[in-house]
Amino acid sequence: MDAPVAEIITDGIGRLLAIRLAFLFLGPLGVTRHRVRDAIQTDWQCLATRLSMRLSLPGGRVLPLGGDHIPWPNEIPEALRQLSNADLITLLTRYDDDLTMLRARDAHNWSRLHDRMGFICELFRAEQQSRILFDSPFEETLAAIAIGTVPNRS
Repeated sequence: MDAPVAEIITDGIGRLLAIRLAFLFLGPLGVTRHRVRDAIQTDWQCLATRLSMRLSLPGGRVLPLGGDHIPWPNEIPEALRQLSNADLITLLTRYDDDLTMLRARDAHNWSRLHDRMGFICELFRAEQQSRILFDSPFEETLAAIAIGTVPNRS
């Protein structure tokens, strides 16, 4: 996520005379190398989150960490619908503006704490009572290793 993509683009290409002149002329308008670098880095982090970050759950279920739709269960489990702990409510409302429903909340940019925590809050409420999450996550992998084969990489 922290690959120096922005630096390569702005500093590498920025050595070209035309690019240097462009920054010189556009600087008074607020278009600086630093701002362009930040924008490119943010876009890169969002793209990396969307295309490469997934959470594998037991049973073969995979949740994309970035994307338009996270396949949560249809509703919040009954025991977690009415929250009463004030500290928990304060924490959750910091990252989620509607505690009455699960949203298809993606972590748009996994490098930002707010995005990660928003996803994690939704994950915990959606999946906290899922029995399959209490299973060992590596049973198939350990079984494959025990018989001397290469584990499945899915």
